[in-house]
Amino acid sequence: QFERVLELRHSKGKLSTEVMERKRQKLKLAMTTGIDRVSAPEIHGLLRLVYEKEVSEAAGGTRSLEYYLCAPTDHFSWDEGDYGWGCGWRNAQILATYFQRTPVHKERIFDGVKGVPTVLKLQEWLELAWASGYDPSGALSLEQSVKNSKKWIGATEVAALYRSFGIKIRLLDFVSIPLGNNRYKPNDGLTRWVWEYFKTRRNPPPPPLYLQQEGHSRTIVGVERRGSKLSLILYDPAITSGSMQTELRRYKLQKLRKSWETFTKPKYQILCIEDGFMDERERELSKVKIEVVAQLTDR
Repeated sequence: QFERVLELRHSKGKLSTEVMERKRQKLKLAMTTGIDRVSAPEIHGLLRLVYEKEVSEAAGGTRSLEYYLCAPTDHFSWDEGDYGWGCGWRNAQILATYFQRTPVHKERIFDGVKGVPTVLKLQEWLELAWASGYDPSGALSLEQSVKNSKKWIGATEVAALYRSFGIKIRLLDFVSIPLGNNRYKPNDGLTRWVWEYFKTRRNPPPPPLYLQQEGHSRTIVGVERRGSKLSLILYDPAITSGSMQTELRRYKLQKLRKSWETFTKPKYQILCIEDGFMDERERELSKVKIEVVAQLTDR
């Protein structure tokens, strides 16, 4: 599929022969190893440097700045092969970079294979999770088959995938308050929950959070409060790693920072990684367990 996209872009003059061959060789290596090496580990470090600079500049000023970041986590973005449909898979890879840095998780997931699995490999793992009984309704809706397809996945599928390795995961729903005419109030219940999540788990920094909305997903890697204004810091697979790096090197955060006022979709779902591993009883319960959290008090 990825190779067909490369050839199509090359035939339309959007990709040089040299670049196409380089990408093709990278694809062959990934297919052979099952490991995707297209990640940006330096983004998390750059993000921390930006905040350290801003905190230093804010010291003694009239407007306070408070921020919290997750444990080191890499960014993955769409490429030619999954543009427009691969956000769920790319966010699953982002979570995998956290697991690969945590020794207790690294030994338990993906049969101990080092590195981040390709999208194709994640598709195989999800089908194995379904075959083991995880998320039966999700498996049914996707016809129990995702390998070599362009099928979208969401938080419940990613939860099924990682729960199949015994990882403890909570799924939380945040429903927005309707205003009428298909408009909704900003979901302050979501953003305030995220603020408390990061603020109360500072040492060591917590895992990232998978954030699902209708039609798209992102990964929450931090939160900030400037004066009274609360914003989330997000890795978005729709934004290239290169453009994020360029912006961070200019000490800017526009591509990562989203104000609480922008969260106006009808519903959001968060995937939260918890400490420890499930025992057999918990595994059986987790196959169908979804926790719903109501909207908190409106502003």
